[in-house]
Amino acid sequence: VRERSGPEDDPWVGWQDRWPRWLVRGSWALLSLGLGLFAAYTYRQMGADGWIQLARFCGRSLDLQVMLICMPIARVWITWLRRPLGRWLPLDDHIDMHRLIGDTAFGLAWIHTLAHLCHLFADQELTKLYTSVPYLTGIVWMLLYTVLWVFARERIRRSQRFELLDRKSTRLNSS
Repeated sequence: VRERSGPEDDPWVGWQDRWPRWLVRGSWALLSLGLGLFAAYTYRQMGADGWIQLARFCGRSLDLQVMLICMPIARVWITWLRRPLGRWLPLDDHIDMHRLIGDTAFGLAWIHTLAHLCHLFADQELTKLYTSVPYLTGIVWMLLYTVLWVFARERIRRSQRFELLDRKSTRLNSS
């Protein structure tokens, strides 16, 4: 358990300096929620069951996350924005925003996948799991995405074992 180190960890102290961060994050969350609700509502009007509506909600929100994931870490773009908007946008929080978007995308992707699997179980169409290309690619994608997410964790990246993997791949590439 991490203990608070001072007033900078209290979200209510210094809110005047942090309002841009919360404005950007709130706008991002509302946009993500709005896109997801619109997709779920659209599929509800077409008569889809609840699992498909949940999958579409997560899928549409996931589209936004995938679109935004690289924006916070694009250095040239951040430098370009710093001049006109650096006072109002929390550009120094770009790594935290990248992590937040990545974690959100990972959670939405798993919920999306599980909703599709629940739909298959509910309709008793389990043969589609290994005969349908979208389901097969979805399963492979989620396995790869899980590996990516696990290796992106701070604890893994800071461990000596992770650097060992990096050295081995560098040695293989140089020979």
